[in-house]
Amino acid sequence: MLGPAGAFACFAAGTGAGLLLRSRCHDRLHALQAWADALQVMGLLLEEERLPLGELLLQTARGLGKQGAAAQVRERLAHAGEAIQAAPSLTLSQAYEAAAKACPIPGEQGEEQGHLALLFGRLGSGTAAMRRQAVLASAKRFGPLVEKAGTKAEQTGKLYAQLGALGGLMLGIALW
Repeated sequence: MLGPAGAFACFAAGTGAGLLLRSRCHDRLHALQAWADALQVMGLLLEEERLPLGELLLQTARGLGKQGAAAQVRERLAHAGEAIQAAPSLTLSQAYEAAAKACPIPGEQGEEQGHLALLFGRLGSGTAAMRRQAVLASAKRFGPLVEKAGTKAEQTGKLYAQLGALGGLMLGIALW
């Protein structure tokens, strides 16, 4: 019916759909890696300088990349930092919660959202040493999450890519 060109078009469409699904599998992994990077930057800033909370978040945001998930994490941290600076009576938890609603990150799941809510609750009070401990503890929690998400993204992404190509090939052959 469609001939070789139609069969190839079906194969290409199936492969494209599979690759699109594969990239969506990697969204969570990229978000977790961006948060791990943000926690490293934040930990270094807490070690080297004594910054007010709003400035800490803004400096951390400036230390992140400007593309992909890093840009999304950067935007959320900057939003929370600006909110704290604009309304000093606002708690860090409240500012972060508002920033999380205003700046959603694709692929972010409840597990990391809980860890981040806990972190920003702890960062809002205590001494600089206690804040640094909270960031280090959070960074330790993110390590296994990144590893697990990487393994899952690799396996699931590969499966989606293969199924897309196979489905496109089968449809192309059926319609030839």
